[in-house]
Amino acid sequence: MKPIKVQIQGKLFPLRVEEEDEPLMHQIARLVDDRIEVFRRELVGQPEQTILIMAALSIAEELQQERRARTQKKDIDTRKLEQAAAVVEKLTRDIRAEISDIEPR
Repeated sequence: MKPIKVQIQGKLFPLRVEEEDEPLMHQIARLVDDRIEVFRRELVGQPEQTILIMAALSIAEELQQERRARTQKKDIDTRKLEQAAAVVEKLTRDIRAEISDIEPR
């Protein structure tokens, strides 16, 4: 694990990540920082805790939407594969029937 520091809202946070995950972690930190700034501008005068919670909820909502979309796509793909398998099975039965009709007895 590689020790790194990410900056969010001017504060450094030490983390330990796999070396290949370092760029992703910096990207995630920027996303969090940007989202906090959006809510800081939208919720002027609100307590810091409210701003942080709203930013966290916003990011979590995005994650849930992505998960839901992925699950729906997976379900659609599964149905398409099942339909294709049914067509292949029917074609296989039809071909076997045709072959048995033309094979000498």
